[in-house]
Amino acid sequence: MFKLVGTTETLILVLVAAMIILPVWMIISAYNKRVNQIEELREEVEKLK
Repeated sequence: MFKLVGTTETLILVLVAAMIILPVWMIISAYNKRVNQIEELREEVEKLK
């Protein structure tokens, strides 16, 4: 059922997967950083009050 595919095909599949996963991961990590910054700013504002 599962045949050993050529190394080039495997490499292409890996590259395609990486191209899909990387931007998504970058967007998520950037969003998380933004959320953390907002939380820190909120804490600073609370201290100043």
